[in-house]
Amino acid sequence: MLYAAATGTWFGKSAIPPDFVLEIASETTHSVDTGTKSGIYAGMGAAEYWRFDSIGGEFYGYALAGDILVNGVYQPIPLNSESNGEVWGYSPALDLSLCALSQEEGSRL
Repeated sequence: MLYAAATGTWFGKSAIPPDFVLEIASETTHSVDTGTKSGIYAGMGAAEYWRFDSIGGEFYGYALAGDILVNGVYQPIPLNSESNGEVWGYSPALDLSLCALSQEEGSRL
């Protein structure tokens, strides 16, 4: 699906909102991911909104974060941190755990 921010219009074959959205951090869009896009996805009814930063948190301040839509507002999904630097959380929409694996040069999902 495509979104036209100027008009607030979604273009796609389905009016059904996605169950799961994952944003991958980039230098040019990371600030929009945590601000504008969060509101857009909540407004359209996306059940879960996850963010992954492969630089290990340089752009978002964290390697992995997820939120679940509750009464139209995103609430944080609890994450677990392991002693080896791995961070993981459970996605009810996908029925699986997402894990950011720590590496010297960054993180991988």
